[in-house]
Amino acid sequence: MQLTNIILKPYLTEKSYTKRSDANKKYAFLVEPKTNKKAIALAFESIFNIKPLKIMTMIRKPTTTKLGTKYPGKTKIIKIAYICLPKGKDIAITKEEAQEKMVKQPQKSTINKKAKEIDVSEFSAKEKKHNEKQEKLGKIKNIKDTK
Repeated sequence: MQLTNIILKPYLTEKSYTKRSDANKKYAFLVEPKTNKKAIALAFESIFNIKPLKIMTMIRKPTTTKLGTKYPGKTKIIKIAYICLPKGKDIAITKEEAQEKMVKQPQKSTINKKAKEIDVSEFSAKEKKHNEKQEKLGKIKNIKDTK
């Protein structure tokens, strides 16, 4: 089984949000039901580049449901992995969390200084031409207004 297919998606519930806000950060993920803790740890480390401290798994057995017929149906088997992170480490699971992290961290500029100078000089030359055109138009309008 490939590492990318082990962790299916984050498991977002009220309980998982409260565990995430505790001192030791615990994140809940839905994982493939047949995987073990070592495979989950390898997959998490390859995706988030953080080695987890502890992994706890829980299997939710299927329950019977009524589908409106005399034959009952069953839900899927779900395996939930609670992953503890080391102190000082944090990951962004939702889009909102990722945006908050981007706002907090200043972005590094990758533009060369020479490229900035060229862009500024081109802009200033274009701006001068534009200002000259505006002055000419302004003079023409002033002449027409005085007549």
